Amino acid sequence: PGRLGERGARWRRAFVAMGPERKPAIVLAHGLVHPLGAATDVLLKRAYFRGVPEFLRRRGFRVLAPRVSNMGHVSERAEQLRTRITAWDELEPGERVVVVGHSMGGLDARWLISNLNGDELIETLVTIGTPHMGCCVADYVVDEVPLMSDVSLRLERIGLSLKALECLTRRHAKHFNEACPDSADVRYFSISGQKGENLSDYSPLLRPTLRYVAKQEGPNDGMVSVKSSIWGEHLGVMPFDHLEQIESLPVYDQVLKRFGRRDDDATVCGPLLAAAESALNDSGSSQSAGATATLATALPNAEQSCASSSFSRM
Repeated sequence: PGRLGERGARWRRAFVAMGPERKPAIVLAHGLVHPLGAATDVLLKRAYFRGVPEFLRRRGFRVLAPRVSNMGHVSERAEQLRTRITAWDELEPGERVVVVGHSMGGLDARWLISNLNGDELIETLVTIGTPHMGCCVADYVVDEVPLMSDVSLRLERIGLSLKALECLTRRHAKHFNEACPDSADVRYFSISGQKGENLSDYSPLLRPTLRYVAKQEGPNDGMVSVKSSIWGEHLGVMPFDHLEQIESLPVYDQVLKRFGRRDDDATVCGPLLAAAESALNDSGSSQSAGATATLATALPNAEQSCASSSFSRM
């Protein structure tokens, strides 16, 4: 009993958890243009995260797609993101979420985790096209565009801000990464984008920046380079440009395949855990010898199979 007690208790808890446990709650953190609303939709010819919440909800996930400040500083946006998550009434007490952050949304989440006790709220962060090492396009706009500093000052006088652009520069990224060390309690993953070198494959708005970023930083999605978008475990490069990433369902399907509970998890893990549970229940009876033998077989098999399932990696 002593030899099997600790391990048996662990698998008993796992078996119980396999049944009614809800799928993870997912928060979609947008980049810097989202709250322009209808104007953004017209300009980009697409809505931010269009169809993504519905795609995820159909698969049983709870989804929050909050809005934060359009062009505010990353610290301001992170505060707002925290407020939106803590106010979400679909969360269980103490439950942590999976944040999927596109572009600057990934930086907002990292600031929240590192500086606002966000590791109490966030279990996993997946960033998509996030400029963790900064973006040379932001460098150019901030440093080279005539009168940009004057425009920024005028906007601040009427309550608007261009601070987000400064937060995306490569020089700011150095300070940001120093101020935002990874939390040991959070899992970090990233996805990059690139469609090759054919200019016509990219969204028209990204074609001028595609070549500029390529010269400065190498392969990119039209705005953020592949090397800048890598943080934590890299899940690969997908054939979508920076704008397509906000609505391309295959990107989010990739997230589900890596982190969501698969439909076959119950068939993979359930019977094995049930066998282990049965053996545990029988271990105190006159059939304890047979139960112990069953347990010795069931537990390693369950451990190996469930460790390889996407559910166990959440």
